[in-house]
This record gives sequence, C-alpha cells and structure tokens, in this order.
Amino acid sequence: MRCVWASEKKRIKMAVSVISAALICTAATMGSSGSAAVMRCEAKEGNDEKEVTAFVTAYYEAQTPEGIETLADYMAEPESPGFQLFLAGLQTTFERGLTEQKIMEVVVRPLSDGEHWLAAVSSEWVIRGFDVTLPGLKVQLVGRNQDGEFKLEEYGGSASDEAMLEEIREIALSDEIVELTNEVAMKYNEVISENSEMMEWMLETSRAADEAKADVTGRILDEREDADMAESGAKSGLYVVKKGDCLWSIAEEQLGDGMLWSGIYEANKAVIGDNPDLIYVGVELQLK
Repeated sequence: MRCVWASEKKRIKMAVSVISAALICTAATMGSSGSAAVMRCEAKEGNDEKEVTAFVTAYYEAQTPEGIETLADYMAEPESPGFQLFLAGLQTTFERGLTEQKIMEVVVRPLSDGEHWLAAVSSEWVIRGFDVTLPGLKVQLVGRNQDGEFKLEEYGGSASDEAMLEEIREIALSDEIVELTNEVAMKYNEVISENSEMMEWMLETSRAADEAKADVTGRILDEREDADMAESGAKSGLYVVKKGDCLWSIAEEQLGDGMLWSGIYEANKAVIGDNPDLIYVGVELQLK
C-alpha cells in the first residue's frame, strides 16, 4: 500500500518572551575580542564545587556553532520545552554572528541537599564584526543524576520543590552574587551605551530569536495537541489522524500489524472515501 502523508494542519503561533539580552546579558568586561580573558573561579573548598566549576565551564565552552549539538549531553532533560527554546534562540544568535562565549568568573554555592549547586557564570560574547565583547551572566542549577553525573536542571523541574526554590532564591540574592550581578550589569550598560551598532545588533537578534522560539513553541503545542487527541481517541476506541499518518502506519502503531490497514479502511470507508491512500488530519477513525 502506498503511504500518502496526511495534509498539514495550520501551525499554531504564539509570542514568546524576548531573548533576555544574551539570556539577560548582565556580565563581563568591555575589551578587545582578541585579548586574553582572565578567568576567576570562586568556589568553596571541596572537590564537588571544583568539579561543578569545571562542568559549567565545559558547558559554556561548548556553546559554539560547532558544539551546539553537544549541549543536550549537559542537560538532565534535553527534550524539555525550556531547553528547546534556549537552543532555538542560541542557534539564531550563532547565525547572526556569535562565535563563542568566554567565561570570566564562576561562583558556585552548594544547596543543603548535597546533590545540587547553584553556579553564577559571567561571560563575554565574542561576536563577528565587533572589536568589543558583549557581557552576559546567568545562574545555572546543577544536579547529580543517578549515575553520579553532573547535569543542568531547570528551576521548578522534577528535582525542585518549594523548599529548594526558596533556597535558590536566597543564594541568588546573597550579597556576593548580587554584587557580581550589579558589577556585570554596569559593564554591560557601558558596552551598549558606547556602541550603537552593538545595540542595534542586540535588538535585531532579539527579534529573530523571538521568531525562532515562536516556531518551536508552535511545534510543541502541535505535538501536545496530537498526543492529547491520540490519548482521548484510544480511550474511546477512536483514532484521530495526525500529520504524517497513513492507514498502514496507524494499523502498525495501534493494532501491532500494518497488514490490518484494510480492516480499518473497510470500517471507515464512509469517512475516508474511495481512496484509502488519502486521509486527512483531524479525521476520526474507528479502530474497535
């Protein structure tokens, strides 16, 4: 049987919040992109904190056009919507001239559970065509998985309860990290105020990243809608056709044997019509 793909449904679009000035660019120093950066890693004494510093350093060093495919290896949940949106924004930024991020300072503080750490990372963006670097700072939550490997986690994820979130807030608002944030924000403002072309680049890149993130958000919503429709249909003995389906694939997925496609066709001939190769997204098929 020929498999003719179901017609494509209209993509849902929704606005996404702007890329926060290089994921809120609030850090680092103004200077030549060719100059050597001096990295200060401030971590409490202990092997764990030193290893976390090395882990997040490797993660930022991998944020290059050539290394973007490896970033999922650092994530606890690489398929999460938050990370997919981050990748879309980062890829757009690479396409518009970002070449690498140079770490300037890392501050690591442990959480009380002994399995998570908060890392404040300030960095410089090296952008093609500019002789100054763009400051940036981000606070990352690092956890240890069941295999003992360090992984980046999202706030509010499966490992984060209210007590942990409160502890994260307290560390993020500590004098040390607030002082670093303010210092970095001031340097960022200096770069932007003294380089109008950099400001224009940031605004244009932000808009482009928003569009890329909106596309990803639409795809995620489509996939969730398809999954919800499939689950609802399975409970009632119905199957709702989604993009990419044909009767063979439906029979194979739902009944365990693609050869049973003809039975589905005969049961739904009034809905499908005379051509079993042509089915449309959203059509409900009786399976039982």
